[in-house]
Amino acid sequence: MTTALLDHGTALTADNLNAIVELTEDGMNAREIADQLGIGKHSVERGRRVMGVKGYNPSRYGQPVDDVAVLRAVRGDRMNLNLDERREAVLRLHKQGVQQLEIARILGLHVRTVGRHIANARRDDAA
Repeated sequence: MTTALLDHGTALTADNLNAIVELTEDGMNAREIADQLGIGKHSVERGRRVMGVKGYNPSRYGQPVDDVAVLRAVRGDRMNLNLDERREAVLRLHKQGVQQLEIARILGLHVRTVGRHIANARRDDAA
């Protein structure tokens, strides 16, 4: 059986590596894949790098976006949002024409964080 030796001596089988690729392409995040395969989250992330998963970007495969939470945040409710939800809230407000300083106030973020989310979205759209 073929294995890939990763950091700290963790060995992943070829079956695990193939499963990591397939589950990533299905949109599962690292924690979900780790739980399903019975391995650690960091092993999943290393497996993705070893396999060269095309288009793999940790922020894209982070926590799922809770649309209700994003809508509440856009309306001004201060909530704990994960990174992807914060980014989505910033982009929705920006598309509505809200200025960056006002977006920062509404979401409780620094204005530079808002600007970074917008710049990253533009970069992703250009790619």
